[in-house]
Amino acid sequence: MKRNKSGINFDLGLPLESEWELQNLYVSVHKELQSKIEHWLKRGNNPLFIGGQIGSGKSTIIRNVFHTTSIKPDIEFHFDRDAINLSLGDFWRIILAELIAKALDVKADLSVLDLPHELAELENHQWKELLDILKPPRVELVFYTKRKKIQDKIVELPDFVDNACSQLLEHIEKKLAKKTTLFASGIDKYAPDSAAFFDLMGPLRFLMSKKTLFELNVVHLFRPLFFSETDQSLLVYAVSKNKIREMLKKRMGIYSKGAAALIDTATKWSGGNPRQALRMLIILRNSRGKTKDEITIKAVRNLFFEYFAYSPKPEDDLLNVIKQQGYIEPTLLILPGDKETAQRAVYGNWVLLQKRERHQSKLQAIINPIVVYSVSLRVKPDHPEVQLLRRYAKQKQISPTGLDFNHDVITSKLWESVLQKQFDRPVASNLTEILDVLESSLFSKDRADRTIIVYRNPDILKIARTYLFAKANTYEYQSFRHVVIEDSNDEPPAVKLLELTKENIDILSIDFLGDKWSEKSLIEIDKIRDKLLDHQMIWWIPERNLSRNLYYWTQLRQLFQVFVLEDELLSSLSKEEIQSDIDFFKDLAEGDQSSEANVVNNLKTVLAYLKQQKER
Repeated sequence: MKRNKSGINFDLGLPLESEWELQNLYVSVHKELQSKIEHWLKRGNNPLFIGGQIGSGKSTIIRNVFHTTSIKPDIEFHFDRDAINLSLGDFWRIILAELIAKALDVKADLSVLDLPHELAELENHQWKELLDILKPPRVELVFYTKRKKIQDKIVELPDFVDNACSQLLEHIEKKLAKKTTLFASGIDKYAPDSAAFFDLMGPLRFLMSKKTLFELNVVHLFRPLFFSETDQSLLVYAVSKNKIREMLKKRMGIYSKGAAALIDTATKWSGGNPRQALRMLIILRNSRGKTKDEITIKAVRNLFFEYFAYSPKPEDDLLNVIKQQGYIEPTLLILPGDKETAQRAVYGNWVLLQKRERHQSKLQAIINPIVVYSVSLRVKPDHPEVQLLRRYAKQKQISPTGLDFNHDVITSKLWESVLQKQFDRPVASNLTEILDVLESSLFSKDRADRTIIVYRNPDILKIARTYLFAKANTYEYQSFRHVVIEDSNDEPPAVKLLELTKENIDILSIDFLGDKWSEKSLIEIDKIRDKLLDHQMIWWIPERNLSRNLYYWTQLRQLFQVFVLEDELLSSLSKEEIQSDIDFFKDLAEGDQSSEANVVNNLKTVLAYLKQQKER
């Protein structure tokens, strides 16, 4: 990008990368964080995860450390520069292309590898030709057609490609005579519950076995794939007002003094987010009005519609609690199905993380100043009892407005008896609490429209699904139907799906059985996407099959949120909580043939599986 050496330097909040930009526009922030990245570059061996919200400056911080240390990654993988609506084949292709490009650059010996022939039916010495297909030098139909064929093979044989990438990296490291440092960026562009992020997990697992620096959104740090209680995970928080002001002054150059009032206003509305501050300054400078307040109101309104018009809004109850308390509990970011919409709030920048005090688990947070007036904020905080009543009323489709009572006259014993009558829980444990949250996410009126639940262990699925189905109408009645669908020529799956949508059912639960459905059947399902838009659906699909399905569901994959059943349970329960439940159930219902005993024994099976996974 062309820069003005002394005047105004505005952009859309792009990371600073060039030497001139880092020397003249960069403001030093988060020095401790930068020191840890520098230490990792020089002495680290394991992966490092850098998480920050959109526009928090994480890319610029990382680039600045590369610049100041003169240590750059050997290979960079950018997962946000290739195209939109990427799938498993695209992500592996990106990794393959960069590895081949590096191997050719350092003249690594690739004579023992047959990838050109195996992937593209080329001669085994035609590595440059293979690279041109994977990463075309220009837009041509011939490249696209050949690339599509390669991606088809990748989707069918992901383990083969994983192994091929490992071999390529080994030959590169052998030539360089050192362990390589890798950098994976653009991952923060994929919401943690999206189909694209699910497809990305396989390639990311490959990179996690190497010395890789990952650039993530902060919510990704709380997902099972990345979660770490060590210094492997670093968070980028909001920037102080003084630092924001300094950044904006540098952007205005020699005109900063005359723009002091605009800079102060932009700083006030930034929430400590550098990109939001810069964008606010640009809009303020271009806005017109009779008074300063009128100009500010117009700028705030314009920025709100620019950033949040198509962003799913979190629940007002959540935003109220954060406004009143000044922090967000990290545990809310790992609730199954994002029940409290905390992931949505943080990922979409409705809530801005300020900082995390040492030795404290709470994340200090504020409501983004740009959206604060779009939230129905209550002046006085609710007592916990009132919050629970409001939620119960909402589940019953009763207006929660005006729910209150005299806290001086109601006794804790009376309150306890009320709760016992309304919320019957015969078997209470950490696991059942998480399953209840998952049930509420899937079957309540506030559920997501379309969800794919991925599973690894069929036995765990059967137990969990039986529990969820049994609890489905605990608080509200909904018509519900569970159907098993298999790939069949006698009754094509797409036809069966269409027949089901004609029934008057609130929730359709569909179990996709069988491995390797035909390409034809998967594409036919994708073609009926528009027929499924108005229906609430839960699809159950084995993890080993989903990436291949998503590859052919080009349109459908954009409609579904995806989460892995076992990962949701593992991320929500600590080792201590699992062991506590095991101890609780140890002597319960032994030898009993009652239905409750059967529930307990099933829960024991789930806990044993989770404990085994935690100890890996």
